[in-house]
Amino acid sequence: MRRYLDNECTPGELKELFTIINSAEADRLLLKEMQEEFSSAFAADEKIQPSPVRGAEIIPFYRKRWFQIAAAVLIIICSGIYFLPGGKKVKETVKNEIKQPPINSISPGTDRAVLTLSDGQKIILDSTHNGTIAVQGNSKIVKNNNGQIVYDSEARPADTGSPVFNTVATPRGGQFRVVLPDGTNVWLNAASSVRFPVQFTGGERKVEISGEAYFEVVKNAAKPFKVILNGSEEIQVLGTHFNVMAYKDEESIKTTLLEGSVKITNGSQVSLLKPGQQAVTARDGKTVILSNVDTDHEIAWKNGLFDFDNDNLQEIMRQLSRWYNVEVIYSGEIPSGHYVGSVRRQAGITQVLKMLELAGNARFSVMNKKIVVKEN
Repeated sequence: MRRYLDNECTPGELKELFTIINSAEADRLLLKEMQEEFSSAFAADEKIQPSPVRGAEIIPFYRKRWFQIAAAVLIIICSGIYFLPGGKKVKETVKNEIKQPPINSISPGTDRAVLTLSDGQKIILDSTHNGTIAVQGNSKIVKNNNGQIVYDSEARPADTGSPVFNTVATPRGGQFRVVLPDGTNVWLNAASSVRFPVQFTGGERKVEISGEAYFEVVKNAAKPFKVILNGSEEIQVLGTHFNVMAYKDEESIKTTLLEGSVKITNGSQVSLLKPGQQAVTARDGKTVILSNVDTDHEIAWKNGLFDFDNDNLQEIMRQLSRWYNVEVIYSGEIPSGHYVGSVRRQAGITQVLKMLELAGNARFSVMNKKIVVKEN
């Protein structure tokens, strides 16, 4: 906390500090003391002697650049949302606010998806009733009380005919959880899909995905589980937890392993992952393996968070565009800098954009379903 008050925290320390503050009710007392100290500084025009090692002149406490941001961060924390300035130093002035017409039409994403049956029929899953919603092959498709889709083929004879495939797809501004016929759980991020047979027959369980998905695979040594990405890259597992990010507008495909082991095949290149490792496949097809990856960061979306870890503005805006279903337009030079921080995915778009403005040198204007980004 003292390092924070002296503006000496690294981005990692900032992230740890605010995680603690947000995770324990007892730390709210510490937060209250900070707010009272800041309020007293404003009221009394208090001046605080800087650390002797700096040799700097005495500066009014409330005029220091870090204090402006700290005060803003505290306000955000009180509403359950925070953003930490990262690699980009913040501006001296944070008085300007976003001026824009009401944007009630822009809302955070929700549990939304469309199920496409083998005959092409489409079922909107977020609005359909609970219970059996369709029958495919020898499997009943059931929407349970938790809103999940489950394939029930127990006590039914095995299907010896041609495989019957279904697809569950989320739109921009949607997410969904599916339980596959073998019991494997799949969480789909916005603008993503999974295609799978309604019964896994033969010697393997194979599915295809696009976008981003998190898997908790049921172990079955006799039937390896395989995920096909973009028609080429293949992930093979027996039973494991992993996340795959394969959006076509991203620079690479990222497969992050949390538990178990996976084998990734991309052409002639074969890679084996251990927990905490990530395979990054570039557009040229080359795969590199990263170790000691922050797995919580990689699956933050599944846990209801945007988690920015030295991300540039374009990377962040692609996430916001998919989740809030908006178009992003850059006017002039793209603002530089990198950001560190976490924002709840249920936050309003105006809150998120204001936090980005406070932390960097970007300005935003919103009109209908478009966000215009300018350098400040």
